[in-house]
Amino acid sequence: MVWRRRRKDREEDDYEDPWEWDPFRDFDEIFRRMMRDIESVFRFGELGEGKPIVRGFSIRIGPDGKPEIREFGTKPMIRETGIEERKPLVDVIETDNEVQVIAEMPGVKKEDIELKATERSLEIRAEGENRKYHETVSL
Repeated sequence: MVWRRRRKDREEDDYEDPWEWDPFRDFDEIFRRMMRDIESVFRFGELGEGKPIVRGFSIRIGPDGKPEIREFGTKPMIRETGIEERKPLVDVIETDNEVQVIAEMPGVKKEDIELKATERSLEIRAEGENRKYHETVSL
């Protein structure tokens, strides 16, 4: 079940009726942030001419029953290399005895992917010929 807090000043375990949960309540804030990012890119010309802007988000229900919203897409150019860093679209699938992490990173070969794992997170880094990805996923 998914629960939503009615007001920010309430106690952590004081929740609203789950049947009144609105999954779209955070969309306005996400779209506002995306538009701000897009406007700043055009204002400062960070992407360069003719390059696409990729922005999006994925929503999934976490193991605690709360929705998790993750943003992905183009980040500003990294000045030293001239290659833009992106956040890959990542999906985490948990079963009883394993956790699968699926990351979409077009333009990158398997041998160019670097993974660093701890008990609670997985850091994904990859660099292809024209693309660079980085994401830290909570497990």
